[in-house]
Amino acid sequence: MNTSRQAQRVAGWAIATLAFLVGTAVAVAGPTAQLVRVEASVEGGVVKIEAQANAAFDFTTYRPSDKLFVLDMAGLTPAVASGARVLKSDLVSSYRVIAYRGGERSIVRLEVLLRTALEPRVERQGPNQVTLIFGDAETAKAGTKPAQAPPAETVSSGKAATSIDAVEVRQAGDKTEVRIAGDGRLSCEVMRLTNPDRVVVDFEGLRPRLNAKQISSAVQPVRGVRVGTFKANVTRVVIDLEGNEPHHVRAQGNMVTVEFSGQRAAQPPSLESAGAVDKEDAVEVIDLML
Repeated sequence: MNTSRQAQRVAGWAIATLAFLVGTAVAVAGPTAQLVRVEASVEGGVVKIEAQANAAFDFTTYRPSDKLFVLDMAGLTPAVASGARVLKSDLVSSYRVIAYRGGERSIVRLEVLLRTALEPRVERQGPNQVTLIFGDAETAKAGTKPAQAPPAETVSSGKAATSIDAVEVRQAGDKTEVRIAGDGRLSCEVMRLTNPDRVVVDFEGLRPRLNAKQISSAVQPVRGVRVGTFKANVTRVVIDLEGNEPHHVRAQGNMVTVEFSGQRAAQPPSLESAGAVDKEDAVEVIDLML
């Protein structure tokens, strides 16, 4: 009888141990990070393209040309392959989703082919969803171009920043970089403006804590950088440019980097090359008026 009870106990322990190990293995492996939804809507002349994943992701944006906008979402694979989808819009011609690898990371790319040269605005709804907005009513009313897609909040550990501590202009190979550092995790909004050409980076809820509010530059195409307080509780960094140079924004932890020019790594063919579809207010410290 005792032997039978001992055998039952041993069997129970074995089953419990096996269940624990299996559960742990599943937890470690976790679900595959996928882009599960991309939807576009056109309403009142405004185009919205929403991208949603089943996990948090980082993203970067850049403009290979005036009529092509690219959003790269790192660490994702597409749940469903998507060819080019044409929109009935005067602003956006079409968009498509493609997948490729950048080094060891899988990347999902959202390419948007435009009918006219304009900058989108990006809204991030949590760490796993982002929306591109083209021709939004707010920026049209303000009489400016829509804002360049911001890196928004990157998915990283650590506390949120409270201040901007350093701004640096440097040459990195064949690229020029403007590096903006905070005392914690940074999130921002970015606008591309003209007459004169400049990139504006706004950090809400942060204060500038630098000795120099104007940073000179000896590397093209950056003429200089200005830092100050724009409106209430917003630190603004203005990057003055020599011309309408394309730029690429990325955010990682306590650093936001705005990159200009240079050859990029090998990329999949774009919508254009593939031929898939038809072709302010008073400011404290220094003047950062738009």
